[in-house]
Amino acid sequence: MDFVEKFCVSIFFWFPALSLPGPALESQYPFLLWLIPKLVFMGKVMGIALALPKKKRNGVEPIGQSRLDKLIKRREKNNPNHRQEDIMPVYRDDEEKLELPLGYRLQKYELMHVLGSGGFGITYLGKDHNLNRPVAIKEYFPLNSAMRRTSDLSVVPQIKFRDKFEQWRKRFLDEARTLARFDHRHIIKVYDFFEAHNTGYIVMEYAEGEPLSAYLKRKGVLTESELKEILFPLLDGLKVVHGAKFLHRDIKPGNIVIRAEDGSPVLIDFGAARQAIGTISGSLSVILTPGYAPVEQYSTSGDQGPWTDIYALGAVCYRALTGAVPDDAIKRMIGDAPLVPIAERCAEDQASRGFLSAIDHALQVNKEDRPQTIGAWRAKLVPDKPHPPRPGETFKDCAEGPQMVVVPPGWFMMGSPSSEEGRYAAEGPQHRVEIGYRLAVGVYAVTFAEWDACVASGGCDGYRPSDAGWGRGRRPVINVSWDDAQAYVSWLSNKTGHSYRLLSESEWEYVARAGTVTPFHFGETISTSQANYDGNYMYGSGRKGVYREQTLPVGSFPPNAFGLYDVHGNVWEWTQDCWNGSYSGAPGDGSSWERGACSLRVLRGGSWLSEPRILRSAIRFRDTSVIRNVNNGFRVARRF
Repeated sequence: MDFVEKFCVSIFFWFPALSLPGPALESQYPFLLWLIPKLVFMGKVMGIALALPKKKRNGVEPIGQSRLDKLIKRREKNNPNHRQEDIMPVYRDDEEKLELPLGYRLQKYELMHVLGSGGFGITYLGKDHNLNRPVAIKEYFPLNSAMRRTSDLSVVPQIKFRDKFEQWRKRFLDEARTLARFDHRHIIKVYDFFEAHNTGYIVMEYAEGEPLSAYLKRKGVLTESELKEILFPLLDGLKVVHGAKFLHRDIKPGNIVIRAEDGSPVLIDFGAARQAIGTISGSLSVILTPGYAPVEQYSTSGDQGPWTDIYALGAVCYRALTGAVPDDAIKRMIGDAPLVPIAERCAEDQASRGFLSAIDHALQVNKEDRPQTIGAWRAKLVPDKPHPPRPGETFKDCAEGPQMVVVPPGWFMMGSPSSEEGRYAAEGPQHRVEIGYRLAVGVYAVTFAEWDACVASGGCDGYRPSDAGWGRGRRPVINVSWDDAQAYVSWLSNKTGHSYRLLSESEWEYVARAGTVTPFHFGETISTSQANYDGNYMYGSGRKGVYREQTLPVGSFPPNAFGLYDVHGNVWEWTQDCWNGSYSGAPGDGSSWERGACSLRVLRGGSWLSEPRILRSAIRFRDTSVIRNVNNGFRVARRF
């Protein structure tokens, strides 16, 4: 009710006769006919005067709470999705500047840029002139209850919040003192903290990179393996924080940064002081983020603990896998919006059922129903590992990766006897090699489909090799160098969390022979019904066949005894080893030979344009590690 309304009510209270009909009023109170217009005029004048800006104090103009409420209502009408913290109810000067001026020096730190502001402070990008490095500087500035005084740039609390302001400024600096004890790669590092301008400042590592919120917007949804690369390092960091009896309180995609230098995640913007600001301002929107905050954060007396951060991190996982933020915890508690199980929103092969169940567990409304510690939740996320596949069993570590088969350990004689037809001197001397470990090997050479998946997800250096007009899909990838193959196994390792690599030369011959000692795993000879090569030539007692003059889709011919296809012909396969002209001094344990002419790397198996003698299990060839041509491909492996 404004002044004019109050004035009129008081007039009716003082003069009940004003409610009489017009003729009765004129006969009983004639003087009021003269007085009323004067009073109305005076009321309007006084109302206008009260609507004028209040007198400035210390050069600044206060904005009252009623005006803030009107701004909020107007914003809600125009944009129902706004956050209250977007409206900054503070004292302001004529230019409406809240931040310290750019270029300003705070001790040894120069302010370069405003990184952001929220309900309880402003964060600047600064430069440490002593150490010549960028830093992030957080200024304690509760925007709902304080002002910036233009005369000396001090932060001054409103009178009714003065005691609370002092109390929570101390807590802000105590928070910095606690965070400075942590030295963990995935927790933002605090370098310094101090008081100035009647407030507090925290100087932190500047984690240059991309907020997870922007990363998810760009990438869409993640797979389980991609999410684990972000989640598990954060769990390691939070375990340290919780061990110090400290909480984050505001975990969300915007408070996780993916470092530009190495793609590792770091947790920023701890919110211990944020709860205090909510107490001061009476505004819950500045201390929690709907969808990521559990019910206990909606009350200043809520029982918060590690389970509070676990809920928020579970919500981050839900968003990363589904593209949707979980419904607000309060709505879920009263039954208005029950949580859709994450498994119902994920693709079938996107994540394991156990992993998804652990995320649902973290998002339980009642805190007692959630994991109580990071360790307990991690045990749910990573259940006891199943027994690794047995020899002969196949598996895939990710949907886009190659199918693998486990080969048994064993030994063989590497190289060829001097009596073998078509033998080269580089195939000797024969020597015993023992593969004393279980090895998983690609069932097929890597295909164009698998390579293109690597490129589509940002790997393989973005290189898209030509298919020579023969088609892509299940044909083996060609026009790839040894260096290109290294880029692929690096991407596959990062994606799956397992150490993929090329086979060593001895491993390659061991799995190609699959227990045989003949020139081919088929026997003493070979035909074009068994492999893809130049059928104009014969080997041993074999016959001529067809010459297809191009690659064929992988798996076009029968496999060997270990379940591997196309180890003879179709494409040469890069191995890890450097080139040596003989086996003198070669390793006997299956490891790669990393000495010799390492600008040249070994290829095995022959290709679609080779004569049959070049397809023998013992044949060796070499080429420079950067060469790309139409008959070179590769196969991958990993040890258990």
